Amino acid sequence: MGAVMRRRRRACFSARRRRPAEAPRTGGRGRACRAPAQKQRADKPHLSGQPDGERFRGPAAAPKAPADCRRQAARAFARRRGPEPERRGARIKISLTDNTKIVNLSFKPFAMISVQQVSTPQQLKQFIRLPYRLYRNDPHWIPPLLAEEKKYWTGHPGLRKNDVKMFLAYKNNKPAGRIAMMINKAYNELHHVHYARFFALEAADDAAVFDALLGRVEDEARKAGMTRIHGPLGYNNLDHQGLLVEGFDRPQILVSVYNKPYYKDHLERLGYQKEHDWVETRITLTDEAVEKGRRGAALIKRRFGIEAWQPANREEMVAQTDAIFKIYNRAFRQLHYMVPLDEEDIAYYKKAYINAMLPKWTFFGRDAKHDNRLVGLLLTIPSLGDAFRKARGRLFPLGWYHLLKALRRPKEIDIAITAVMPEYFSKGVAAVIFDRFHQVMLENGIRVFETGPVFEDNHNVLSNWKNFEHEQHKRKRVYGKDL
Repeated sequence: MGAVMRRRRRACFSARRRRPAEAPRTGGRGRACRAPAQKQRADKPHLSGQPDGERFRGPAAAPKAPADCRRQAARAFARRRGPEPERRGARIKISLTDNTKIVNLSFKPFAMISVQQVSTPQQLKQFIRLPYRLYRNDPHWIPPLLAEEKKYWTGHPGLRKNDVKMFLAYKNNKPAGRIAMMINKAYNELHHVHYARFFALEAADDAAVFDALLGRVEDEARKAGMTRIHGPLGYNNLDHQGLLVEGFDRPQILVSVYNKPYYKDHLERLGYQKEHDWVETRITLTDEAVEKGRRGAALIKRRFGIEAWQPANREEMVAQTDAIFKIYNRAFRQLHYMVPLDEEDIAYYKKAYINAMLPKWTFFGRDAKHDNRLVGLLLTIPSLGDAFRKARGRLFPLGWYHLLKALRRPKEIDIAITAVMPEYFSKGVAAVIFDRFHQVMLENGIRVFETGPVFEDNHNVLSNWKNFEHEQHKRKRVYGKDL
């Protein structure tokens, strides 16, 4: 029985190959081309091309249709399909006839944009990774470590103490932007206001995406009874805050922010206005300025008993954690957007930052006349921007090597925090601390350092640079809008 079936299949295959020469050549899907061919049988279309009385043994194997037949078939399919764009985003031309002239209008169909609140692990992963795609080829942006970003968005105490929502904008079902909104309860209670904050704004240069993201957080803020929204602002002044508005051609430093120039344009287009600015300064040490600072520090030490001090090892530095944050809370009390740190915040930042500080680049000012009480501090770090760019957001396999190399042989230094107790503002504590800082820089062959963000009206800090060769080369801004 099996042999019989095989013979029948072979005979059927041979019959297909021996199709009569006069049989019509088809133009795709068995449809006959308009070339000369045998008349089709109207009563039984499936027997087209078969002589009368011959048993049908399956469809004939159609050779590839000529080019003119394929074009005819494509035009016929287009007529049946009707007028519609060939592909998503293609231009469409519409002709309008008014008996006198024909007007051609060209436009692009609107892309579908939706904003969704982050609620799943997959969305959180998209939220965290979006900046890595937007800035992939930008040489100025510093990619943060992915592991640290995940800790920030899942373990920061601000997530539990404030009303925080994160949103993703999707364009044609692909992430195109992100934003986070927060109602900072401590700030509102301290200043007796009803403000919302936005932060972590990242998006492609698309007006529709910015409109959708900012429109969503504004709606959420109104529903919560807020009267104003401002940002970019984080949980407190130790977070990355502000929007870069000057210095787009300069590399980002680790303690500041970076964004594209179009962010500013979209925010101002939507009615956001300046509240306050930070400035960043690049400073070069000169022998004359260093010597002048040394003489001033010696005079202050004799008059007020202020002297510089550095911890000898990491244990000594970590032991001063409570004193560090006490100085921070008191020194920053009068600054804009200040939110005091509580014990939960201090525990988080101690683990995230203090344990990573180097004693060699940590400086304190203490009052020798009052039991060596700590009254000021200067926290600095070697410039790690290039190392982070080479690491591309990961410690492994070679990210740790680039970071370790930058820590051991720094070329520049970045200032993270400068703080002095309010009652010591007029006693020259900062001058004494910076004198020690300059000496350590010169001992290591370094002459350039860059300040972190300083409010443009914080003259107590900005006055420290007047005797040095300096360049104010970056500016970032907080925008606000009434709801």
